[in-house]
Amino acid sequence: MATLHRLPSLRSLASTPHRGLVEVATIVGLYGLYEIVRGQGHATLAAAQEHTDGIVALERHLHLFGERTVQRAAHWVPTLPTLLGIAYIALHFLGTAAFLIWLHRTHPRFFPVVRNTLITATGVALSIYLLYPVAPPRDLPGLAARPALPGYPCLCLC
Repeated sequence: MATLHRLPSLRSLASTPHRGLVEVATIVGLYGLYEIVRGQGHATLAAAQEHTDGIVALERHLHLFGERTVQRAAHWVPTLPTLLGIAYIALHFLGTAAFLIWLHRTHPRFFPVVRNTLITATGVALSIYLLYPVAPPRDLPGLAARPALPGYPCLCLC
């Protein structure tokens, strides 16, 4: 006689760690979904630049804007912008992956909280991006920063 098994609840799925391959497949799938959704935004560069202008104006009004100062200071140290650009890529992707693998293997009971926090934060950031897109300061005339990695204009310290 066949036994019917109950499907696990969403709470159970979200609160327990799973096999490594299941976790990796889930994260890769969610990243793919993120890229698809992010590409569906109807923002124009002009609208994003206008939003950035507004943010910069607010930062200046509050005396918080320091983009140019940071850029100039970083460029005083030879190769620092290049090193920071490489560190950004390495830490953003490889560092996060290495940390998640380490956490899954050494502290599996904490993994679901970190995984769920990362997924939630990414979802919130994506929602904000879709509702209020902004351009990096390097895309604004007058605020342009030099690329951190020559030949890779998208890798700035901004």
